[in-house]
Amino acid sequence: MRRLERSLAVTAAVMLSSLLASLHATPASADLPPPDGVKFVDFAIAVENLAAFPDVVVVAYPWSLSNGAPTTEHAVLKDGQPLEIGRRSPTPKLWAVKKADYEAFAASHKPTHEYQDGPLEAFFKSGKAIACDASVEPDHQLPESDARDRIVQAFRADAIDATRCQLVATGDRKATAASAPPAPATDGEALPPENAPAAGAGGCAGCAVSPRGAERALGFSAMAAAVIGVFLRRRPRR
Repeated sequence: MRRLERSLAVTAAVMLSSLLASLHATPASADLPPPDGVKFVDFAIAVENLAAFPDVVVVAYPWSLSNGAPTTEHAVLKDGQPLEIGRRSPTPKLWAVKKADYEAFAASHKPTHEYQDGPLEAFFKSGKAIACDASVEPDHQLPESDARDRIVQAFRADAIDATRCQLVATGDRKATAASAPPAPATDGEALPPENAPAAGAGGCAGCAVSPRGAERALGFSAMAAAVIGVFLRRRPRR
């Protein structure tokens, strides 16, 4: 009996430790609601004047439309047309690729629609893609008082050749609808972008535990404590 009690206590402790470790390492869930007073909105990028460079395509990579499970894909931008970016997309980079080189690659490439795509990654490391000098800054949150339902970060293609891809920012956070002035953030600080690490945090700063996960952890904690308590109470006193 004493051996059985000891085994149960050890099992409960291991279960609790494993559960807490998994919760600590789980990234923040995309379906968690935004903070109070904040709403989720669409985010897109747009590049104008691409028609001036007919032999080149501008590609967003890594890129994804996903708002759930993250994937790593790519998308070709069309002149002046917004390209949506999902909340769980990697932060995209913009690349200039010779149209002939891209079409040759796309003719045989079979997208995995998963987080890893070896051939796609190899193509952008092959030297055939030139990194553009523009930084994409995804932001899917606005104050609820803001009438906008989408943020568009816009650029204009200024110079693209064999050695450079120069894009000039023409507007950030362009509204798709008439917008009200943004509500001031508390304490004079701007609202952080989604999934941004907390200031001064290290390690798993972008991780979070959902309320349901916390409830499960408490339940397993209580169960483990009960089993260990039974074991301790039944030990013979000396």
